[in-house]
Amino acid sequence: MLRKLVYSSTAIVPSTQANSIQVMKMCNALRRFNFDVTLLAGTFPGKKNIDVFDYYGIENKFSIIRKVTGSHRGSTFLLSLRYYPMLKKLAASSQDILFYGRDVLALYILAQAGREVIYETHETIKKGPRSWAEKKLIKSQNLSKIVFISEELRKAYEEKYGVLLADKKIIVAADAADVPPNFSDSFSLNGDFDFNACYVGGFYKGRGVELILQIASGMPEVGFHLFGGADDQICRVREKSSSNVFFYGYIIPAQTYKVRNAADVLLMPYQKEVMVAQNASETSRWMSPIKLFEYMSGKKPIISSDNRVLQEVLKHKRNCLLCESDNVKQWIQAIKSIKEDKVLYTNIGQAAYNDFIDNYTWDRRGKHILFES
Repeated sequence: MLRKLVYSSTAIVPSTQANSIQVMKMCNALRRFNFDVTLLAGTFPGKKNIDVFDYYGIENKFSIIRKVTGSHRGSTFLLSLRYYPMLKKLAASSQDILFYGRDVLALYILAQAGREVIYETHETIKKGPRSWAEKKLIKSQNLSKIVFISEELRKAYEEKYGVLLADKKIIVAADAADVPPNFSDSFSLNGDFDFNACYVGGFYKGRGVELILQIASGMPEVGFHLFGGADDQICRVREKSSSNVFFYGYIIPAQTYKVRNAADVLLMPYQKEVMVAQNASETSRWMSPIKLFEYMSGKKPIISSDNRVLQEVLKHKRNCLLCESDNVKQWIQAIKSIKEDKVLYTNIGQAAYNDFIDNYTWDRRGKHILFES
């Protein structure tokens, strides 16, 4: 009989948010390790009938329990509370269950009930009930492991909690990606350009969309293709764009590999301040964007901003080119270098892919967290 694993999250499934990709892909990988996985998540009204396994490109079906929630302030807290009766029942059962997740309130409840838990965190929690629950959880003897997505995040937690973390099993595990289904299926790009730069991701503050528009205006010979953004966000930036910039809107996670296959270069222009959805938090110091590892999986050259935390993975002129986040001329020169130097083009794309295969697949991540620490 497979051991049961319950993954507690407040991610909205399906949604356009990266945390929903992260929890679905992690559960998929955990299923491959022969766990009987159940994901606890939220969903928006009217979305329950969407096949989320097709939406995220996931081959291993696992159990998902989704409670309807909203996007208003406090909805995440209320979603956690709605799972309280179920969690209390699971905690009191005699089943051998591994409790894992990112919902700190849920994990606190389980730890208080005497269950061992693994807590994964992607940002510091500054205030409110989640901050209170996190401190209680970190003090608990039932917290078996705490997982950070970057060394910078680990340092931030050590600054915050100090000696409370001294006796905890700490794991640093960057985010990850799946190996693409193939490298041949390709998205049909607009325009008729010999060289195409692609961006896949949000249009939130700090993601660098405005920088791409500035780069594009200085490189009329290159096509720039932006995948992502809500309709209103696209409308705001479209009027500032030149004729070689094309907007495609959001593309479901299962199909993004086709964009990478179509690209000649992949852009990751994070700015000095990077916001998540609804400007809920700023993550530039410790982020580990899934986009980075999905880009690496595509065997295409990557140009990225030189944010310190990204350099835990990226090395200039080895597996990418790094540019100052606000230096338009430097970005233009980097794209020209890749366009004109076929050896550079091939070498950094292949090096990124090799690093991805060795270190940043979801299977590699799951194995590191569960079995190597």
